Formats: sequence, C-alpha cells, structure tokens
Amino acid sequence: MKQINLKLTAITAATALSLTFLAQTNPAQAATYDLSWKGEGGYSLTGSFAFDDQFLGTTVTRDQLSSLTLSFFNPNGVFLQGFNYSFPQTGEFNFNFDTITGTVLQSDFANLAAGFDIGIDNSSGLEAGIDFYTCFDASGSCFLTPQFPSFQGILLQQNDVPSACFDPNAPTCIQLDKGGVLTATQRDIPEPTSVTTLVLLGLAGLFMKRKSLPWSAVKLVNKA
Repeated sequence: MKQINLKLTAITAATALSLTFLAQTNPAQAATYDLSWKGEGGYSLTGSFAFDDQFLGTTVTRDQLSSLTLSFFNPNGVFLQGFNYSFPQTGEFNFNFDTITGTVLQSDFANLAAGFDIGIDNSSGLEAGIDFYTCFDASGSCFLTPQFPSFQGILLQQNDVPSACFDPNAPTCIQLDKGGVLTATQRDIPEPTSVTTLVLLGLAGLFMKRKSLPWSAVKLVNKA
C-alpha cells in the first residue's frame, strides 16, 4: 500500500509540475501568422509575424508587433536576403494587419496606414539590399521606370548603393519583381486550456491503469 501511495504522490507531483510549466510557457498567448508572397516574375517571400492576442479584433500596426521575420528568394529558389526584426522599430518600417479579415493592408503608398514598407531602411542612407513595399500615387502610376512603367502595387527592389532608389531611374536601383499579394495564414496553436486538459487526461489514464491491475499484481508490486 505504501508503494501505491508513493506512485500516487509522484503522479500528483508530475501534474503540478506540468501545470506550472504550462503557466510559465503560456503567460499570454501570441497570435502567430505565416507570410507568403510570389511576384509576377517568380521572386518570392516567406516569413512570419506575431503579436499579443489582446490586439485581436483591431488593426495591428508596427507598434503592436512582437516579431517579424522575412526571407526573399529569386525565381530559382536561391536565397537573397533575410530579416529578423527586433521591436520597437523606427525609420521607414511600416506594416499593418487587419486581424478581423486576416489580411495585410497593401492598397496604399508605402508609408501610409493601408500600405507596407519592409526590408532595408533607406531613411538613414546607410543600407543597401532588398526593399519590399507598396507603390501607389494619386496620378495613377507609381514610378515610370524602364522595368515597370506605369505600375501600381507591390514592388520588390534591389538597392545596390545606399539611397540610390530615391531616384528610381538610377542604374543601381533595380526593380526585381512586382504584383502578387502578400498573404498571412494563422498558425494553429493549441490553447493553454486544451494542452492542460490533454496533460490531465494522460495522467488520469496512468492512474486508472494502475488501479485496474489485478490484486495479485498489486501484491507483487508491494512485495517488491
């Protein structure tokens, strides 16, 4: 009987430890989404972003983000450049997500509330690399460039020299791809209560299995 009590004590302790672990690892749920995009020319993006789920039901801006990662690839799937942002962010960075419709806002100019501007930050004139942004203006065209004349929408751009793309016709400002839709897909993460229930059910199953042992087996365990 002493052996059984010891096992029950161990199960109780394991339950307490499991619940403590769950409480520590889920103090507040983060809403996490995967990002994907593919342009008309085959360039692509994968990534993810997260924010505290207290902001669900609102439009999340850069000020509410807790993480954002991006990876850009050429049409052959070769990695070009990656970004792993820390927050809060300043400079040109702009990102807006409607949690009700589940869409990244992308119907306005890069620095406005319905647009985005992610990738390098040219506002300081210190960075070169991939710039990914929405391009719209009131005249009905974005940049009149040799690559994409009279285009409005999403642009993927390579700035080979810092600040070069303030002049879109500069030879060091290469517009790689355009078009497509930046899509967000929510990850399925078990709610803390669901995980807790699974842990408790598992422990209860162990206890019931132990209780259902024949009396002869219990006696053998006690003798041991």
